[in-house]
Amino acid sequence: MKDNKFYKRQPVKTPDSLINKDKSCNYGTFKSQFKNFNFQNYKLFNLPKFIKKHRLTRWEVVEASFGSYVFLGVVYKVGVLSFNMFILYDDLENKVYNFGTENLFIKKSKIAKSLLNKEISEKSSRKDSIKFINEFEKGYCKVLGHAKNKKESISFELDLEVISEPSIVSIPLTKNNPLYTEKDLMSLKGTFKLNGKELVNDSEINYAIIDDHRGYYPRKSGYDWLTTMSKVELNNKTYDFGFNLTYFYKNINQDVYNENGYWLNDKYHSLPVVKFYRENDIWTIKDEKNIVNITFKVKNNHLIYKNLLLLKIDYLLAFGTVSGYINTYSGEVITFKDTLALGEKRFTKL
Repeated sequence: MKDNKFYKRQPVKTPDSLINKDKSCNYGTFKSQFKNFNFQNYKLFNLPKFIKKHRLTRWEVVEASFGSYVFLGVVYKVGVLSFNMFILYDDLENKVYNFGTENLFIKKSKIAKSLLNKEISEKSSRKDSIKFINEFEKGYCKVLGHAKNKKESISFELDLEVISEPSIVSIPLTKNNPLYTEKDLMSLKGTFKLNGKELVNDSEINYAIIDDHRGYYPRKSGYDWLTTMSKVELNNKTYDFGFNLTYFYKNINQDVYNENGYWLNDKYHSLPVVKFYRENDIWTIKDEKNIVNITFKVKNNHLIYKNLLLLKIDYLLAFGTVSGYINTYSGEVITFKDTLALGEKRFTKL
């Protein structure tokens, strides 16, 4: 299959800052991490900085897959709102463990200024804690923490090393609302304990994805999202593999600006715009040219719903398996079947 403009977005050299001195934003796909973002300087309707500060959404997430388990841990901050999520899924038992705290106004979150030079994202309380120590200039991130609910507890210390090129994009959700995301496929070693039982076997191949997410969402916005990470077979060889597929509802130029792509060993490859179709617990994700065709079978989920006057959060985190294929640039076909995956459907009014 020949490359075409619909899914071949060449990354360019990363500028000094995401936001320029003239208060505009650099949109596109980039080769490396940004050192500076300077969102406070962006021309967001010419609002004063203290109001823009409360419109800025930021989070850092680890999505991890080890054995029959999938884990999502996040520190989240938007304006005065802060919270953690700790969600563990056991595929063998088809069980979701929720250790998150949804106290939105208590204990502020800290989000790293960048993913470089040991910058830290963290949030902690008496009940739980999560901390990201970012050294992506060395290809490394450490994630550690603990949490408990009324019946169970978890503790973890994960050492993550970059496998592949990053996905780094800046997207205009509207002409006034820039969004930045970085996603990295990484190998995972370390420890993860559930009720004192070790779940990580370092002799096995385990994976993680780090997601750095920051920007000015429109007041009403949302997205559909799906990811996986595993080994795949291609031409009788075994490869490290993962994909990230997202459909942002407000994106004004989906073909040019999106974060869709896949990792194959040390290379990252962009993919076209995809759409999500849902029928009960079956999601179908595909593009117009049949480059991507994936079925996600949802086996369990975690829901968050809050409707507090000016604030609304309608969030579904789904766990299950994916089967399907991706056509490569060179005409090969990457296939996978019953691979552990996680997806989201998110709508917010902030």
